Amino acid sequence: MKRIGVAQGLHRNQRGITGLEAGIWIIVWVLVASVFAFAGYHAGLFSSDAVEESPPSVVEESTPSNTVDEPQPFLGVGWNYTPTGAIRITEVVEGSAAQGAGILVGDKIVAIDGREISHEDWFGDLIQQHSPGDQITVTIHRDVAPLNPPSPPLVITIDVILGKR
Repeated sequence: MKRIGVAQGLHRNQRGITGLEAGIWIIVWVLVASVFAFAGYHAGLFSSDAVEESPPSVVEESTPSNTVDEPQPFLGVGWNYTPTGAIRITEVVEGSAAQGAGILVGDKIVAIDGREISHEDWFGDLIQQHSPGDQITVTIHRDVAPLNPPSPPLVITIDVILGKR
C-alpha cells in the first residue's frame, strides 16, 4: 500500500480513492439529495402529517366534469387543506365574491352551509353544488392577535353570493 498526503494516514483503495475523498463524495450526495427532497416537498410532491399545513393545492375551486361552457360558481380563493380539517385561505382574488364578503388570507373555512369540511375534496364539491349567484353561508375561524397563552380564534359566519368563472 502506498501512502500519500501530508498526514501519511491516507491510503488509496483499489480504485485510487482515499477514504477522505470517499467521505467527501458521500457528504456531497447527501446534500444534493436533501436539496431535491426539500424542493420536492415544497413543490407539493410529498406530504407530511407532521406539519401544520400542506402546500397550496389550488388557486380556485375544482372544476366538475361537466362541460366547460357552463358558468361555474366561483368563490375566488387560493387555499390549502390543513390536517386539522380546515381550509386555510392563502389568497383572495381581487374583485371576487370572497373579497367582497370580507374573507381574509389566513382565515380557515371550517364549514359551508353548516356542513363541516373534513376532507379537502369536499370544499370544491360543496362550492360546485351551487350555481353562480347562489348565496352560501361560510363559517370561518380567524386568528386574533397572538397572545401568550394564545386565545381561541374568532368564529365568524359570512353570507357570500358566489360569482362565476
